[in-house]
Amino acid sequence: MSTVHCRNRTGKWSNTRHIPIPGASQSASGALPEWIPASLRRWTVIVASLTLLALIGVLELLNHTNRRQDGFSADQNHLVIATRYLPTAIAIVIGFMWKKFSWDMKKMAPWATMTGTWAAANDSLLANYLDDLELVSLWKSRGRRHWGLTLALSGGILVGSAVVFTTTLFFIDPVHTAKTPAQLLRTSTLAVNESLVDQDDLLRDRVFAAVLAVQRFDSPLPPWTSNKAAYESFNVSTTMPSRNAAISADTLEFRARLDCHPIAYTVEMISPWEFPEAIVSGQSQSNYTKLRLIPDEVDLVRSRCSLSQPDFPTMYFRKPTSPSDIDFVGPTAWMNVTRCGDGGSRVSLTMIELLRVDEGVADAANDLRATGTLCQPRYSVGEVRLTVNASTGAVLDAGVDAGQPTDIDLGNTTETLVATINRIESKGLFVEGDLRLLQWDAAVGGGLRPSNDRLRHLTDTTIDPWFYMMSRGHLDAMMTYSGDTAKLIEAASDLFGTIVAQWANVASRNEHRSSMSGWVAVRQPRVLMRQSSLRVLQAILALMSIAIVVCSTVLRPRTVLIEDPATLGAVAVLVSRSEMLEAELDHSGLLTESSIKQRLEGTKTDARDTDLREVKPPGYRPVVLHVAARMSLLAVMVAIVFALGVLLAVSRKRGGLAAYDEKEYYVWSYVPVAALVLLGYALQGVDAAIQCLQPYLALRRGSVVARKAVLFSPGNHMVFSLAYRSLVVAGSWALFASSITVLIYPAVKVATAGLYIQRPHFQTSLVPVEIDQTLMANLDALDARKAGGLSFQGTWVSASYEVAKWIGIAGFNFPPPPGTLGPFVFGTVAPNSSEAANEALANGATVAVRIPATEVEVSCAQYDQNDFEITAEPFNSGAERDQDMPDGRYDLYADCLTEDCSDSFSFISRRSDRGNSVLIEESDHRYFSACHSKQGKDRDLLSCLLGKIDPPDRDRSNSTWRINPTAIAAVSCSGRFKKVDVNVTFAQPAKPDHRRVSLLPTAVTAYDQSSTAEVVDQAPYDPDLINWIRPGVFFGDSPLFQDEVRWSGSALPRQFDVEQEWSFANFWKVLVTRERANGGDFETLLDPGHLAEATRDLYTIYCTQLINQLRSEARAGSNTVQRTGAVTQQAVRVYQDAATTIFLQVTLVIIGVCVSVAFWRFPTKAIIPKAPNSIAAQVSMLAKSQLVQKLREEEVMSVKATNVWDRLRFSMRWWSFRREYLSSASSSFLFTDDGRWGIDGEPVDQELMSMERP
Repeated sequence: MSTVHCRNRTGKWSNTRHIPIPGASQSASGALPEWIPASLRRWTVIVASLTLLALIGVLELLNHTNRRQDGFSADQNHLVIATRYLPTAIAIVIGFMWKKFSWDMKKMAPWATMTGTWAAANDSLLANYLDDLELVSLWKSRGRRHWGLTLALSGGILVGSAVVFTTTLFFIDPVHTAKTPAQLLRTSTLAVNESLVDQDDLLRDRVFAAVLAVQRFDSPLPPWTSNKAAYESFNVSTTMPSRNAAISADTLEFRARLDCHPIAYTVEMISPWEFPEAIVSGQSQSNYTKLRLIPDEVDLVRSRCSLSQPDFPTMYFRKPTSPSDIDFVGPTAWMNVTRCGDGGSRVSLTMIELLRVDEGVADAANDLRATGTLCQPRYSVGEVRLTVNASTGAVLDAGVDAGQPTDIDLGNTTETLVATINRIESKGLFVEGDLRLLQWDAAVGGGLRPSNDRLRHLTDTTIDPWFYMMSRGHLDAMMTYSGDTAKLIEAASDLFGTIVAQWANVASRNEHRSSMSGWVAVRQPRVLMRQSSLRVLQAILALMSIAIVVCSTVLRPRTVLIEDPATLGAVAVLVSRSEMLEAELDHSGLLTESSIKQRLEGTKTDARDTDLREVKPPGYRPVVLHVAARMSLLAVMVAIVFALGVLLAVSRKRGGLAAYDEKEYYVWSYVPVAALVLLGYALQGVDAAIQCLQPYLALRRGSVVARKAVLFSPGNHMVFSLAYRSLVVAGSWALFASSITVLIYPAVKVATAGLYIQRPHFQTSLVPVEIDQTLMANLDALDARKAGGLSFQGTWVSASYEVAKWIGIAGFNFPPPPGTLGPFVFGTVAPNSSEAANEALANGATVAVRIPATEVEVSCAQYDQNDFEITAEPFNSGAERDQDMPDGRYDLYADCLTEDCSDSFSFISRRSDRGNSVLIEESDHRYFSACHSKQGKDRDLLSCLLGKIDPPDRDRSNSTWRINPTAIAAVSCSGRFKKVDVNVTFAQPAKPDHRRVSLLPTAVTAYDQSSTAEVVDQAPYDPDLINWIRPGVFFGDSPLFQDEVRWSGSALPRQFDVEQEWSFANFWKVLVTRERANGGDFETLLDPGHLAEATRDLYTIYCTQLINQLRSEARAGSNTVQRTGAVTQQAVRVYQDAATTIFLQVTLVIIGVCVSVAFWRFPTKAIIPKAPNSIAAQVSMLAKSQLVQKLREEEVMSVKATNVWDRLRFSMRWWSFRREYLSSASSSFLFTDDGRWGIDGEPVDQELMSMERP
């Protein structure tokens, strides 16, 4: 067994006393084995270290799997629960194990200091780590060079911090895009060849509809296209993912561009000022001069183009008469095809700008600047990694080419392509800017197109439609291109690529089915690993693994102890073998720690506990057991419970506590957990103090058996069994309550991992919104009849017709232009609206607001064959009717049989002019139609009739005979404009294109028809206002109501032959095209109800588009109104989980009750004069006790080697006894009354004699 000695190196007591343990006692068989705590034994260390390393590997494996799968599915509830709570639970279990490891290191460090060497008392006998707080023990162990304990305590701090990071290890991203491999299906291929632009007008319209949507209205590009590229399409081969899914694959890309070289021109006058009668008439002589543009030879060589002088561009230019003419003259610009000899054809873009006008006769050669480019069209195909929206096919990202693109040759398509792109009909569609400055007439404006241009129909304008498309009708853009050729080339290449890509998209796409590999990315909640927490946890686990190995090997506290020294019984056995130490600390039970230190260091030796019998010695109480500390701890717990309730209420009321950003992430992820970890340390401090004092409290309260006090050390037991032992063994409610607290509190740490979660939230707030209602307020004034006529109305009317036609055709995907939707033309959000509204819209929010609008109200009455009588006459080809004409062509007359019908269809009634007839040609089936509109108030806007008859059998006995039609559908439509207020939703959509995201104009995305209310506090629109949209009147003079059939391949049946003045062939063609695009055919219009609905829809769209075209004439911003809008914005916000909150509150209340019980059952007054867990303190209370004497007499080597524990009952009090001593006077033994304060035992059957504590 081990023995504690003390010595004085000088032979006298010194300030530094060394207390060695030279070794264990020997037995016959040799030295007894060293006792090593279970947590420091070899296999325990190996298993613990490997477990920690394995956890590092498991975390890395989870991370690899999580990243490979792009997160775990948040739809699996058991997986969410496991990832949220299991890491924290594992960290807490590790914390329990490490706590036991640290306890053993604290317990053994003082004994190890004395093993085999002399040690200062302060570093050994007086060292007390069990009663100190962790940070205090860490500081003292460093000062005493107990490095093993320092490392173990540092590991304990790491374990505590690990809980913070385990709670944040996994998180749910509610808007995460998860990308997983998938088998996809190729749905189309691109077969681009020389016939790329050899298509009918319907496909051309589809191309220009797409370009117009992008160039004029900034709308997204059609599916499977991006700027300058078209792609082969693919889709999922299984069930379609949700609308928030994206798919990716390597697919073929077709791309077009212009390879341009700038060309500088010298302007040369080749004729005097004269009047070119062949070109312009009605002007005075000497108004024009003929110019030749001479290209720079070096520029031609660089562009690899060879031109002879006859091929140089020539043009006529009008002579300016004054400097003020410059104000009305913009640049002349045209697109042409230049043949470069062996170099093939080039696309030429030329611009001439009038720089100045000199006094007197202008020198055209010096006053003009001519610039341009020669461009070679380039086409290529290649594979790219393409990502599209799975539902719409909209291109989200086109990655780097998988291989080198391959150039392809489309043959001699340049001239056809230029002629098709540069068609005159497209000019008016792209006008939105300084139209009056750009719209030049040849006889008034700056110049004429070059004479070598093959597009003869464009000689009436000086700016080609190409430049309208490229500049969007803005003069400043044209001036920029004229002065900066590089920008001209860039803009031209972009526009050319966009147009050709759209052409390939509609004309070269072939349906195809084959499997392919790709990826599916679905925007859905996913469980992700937070990399910062992961790496910190791995580092903590690695350091802990190193620490436990080092603490158990190199820095392990080695002793000569043969049993656990933690109990008072074990210390008594050691004292019985250490007489020198016992003598040194005799009568020191009531001494304070400082007094014992002085005695051991030899600075004071006369202090005895007998001297304190009449003096109340100071008592020891741990800080956490002071009354103030107890009240503070309970108050903190109450405050936490209350704060959780308040935060939950705030979270519910505000839709979350805060927006989920980087700052909030740190606050809500770490602060609550860290606060609860600190509370846990406080509760552990209470439990540790009660554990340390419990044996002494039992001894202080009365006589107890050994197993409840001197043989009981709570710290030696794991927390899982301590609660049981505290009642069964120790019989202590205070220890039981504190043990339950420590056992339950980890559930609080685990639950905290799910306290704050993030999920999408639609947040609504009120903001001021400024609405521009200028168009609505000034619509009456914009009437052409009242305003004296509006300039360039024909362009607007034509554009409205095209837009109305495209909106209604399925497959065009043409979005309604901003400012219109359904039957409404809306006010717009003013640019200077509130900053809050503009910022919210830019961030993807929607604004619900009630705004002024103009509603186009069109109603159509329907009629069928029961309302008409059809008669036929032979066709009258001359002044007299040829009644002997063989069967062939006939005049048809429709008689209205009702008064209502007669009024609407009088133009085809027998009771009116019989010259207005419906002409048909005989065949198997006959279709006939007629449309008309008359001006005037209370007149219908439009009346149309469509019928079908079988071949008529002529009654030759009569010149007129009745025909029974197979079907007749007729409609008569009226309408009006209304000033209304309507609830709408504004949004500012984004357009992704090649990893760039641009914001589109703010537009109405939805409206509530039921909320429409006509404005009553303002004068209504003039009822006659709608008459200027009648067919043939002002803005109603539209291609929609004319016979100009521009679509090759008639959309109507062959038998539909209409030659009336108001036959409205285009109107019927639009209706038929829309029917066929939507799965119907011509005969579906023979249903009167369907014809009425289709006519009403088409006319409504046409009217709204025409009104919307007038927006630029309404002086935007001159009439605004303030409204209050509701901003609804989706954002990820931090929520406090209600179930977790309730669980935490209930658990904390239970813990609070347990702590209160522990405080109630544990005395507030001191029960011991000094901290009890240093070796010196324990020895001072056992020295010279009867227990030690008995153990010495029995030569007990270990606690288990004697049954004295069963024969005695123990207490801590004042012990009186008679001391025998040798009298120097009489040389005989005498007795004196003596006593000591401390721990001792007495036989069970002996009546206890005690004295009150002084």
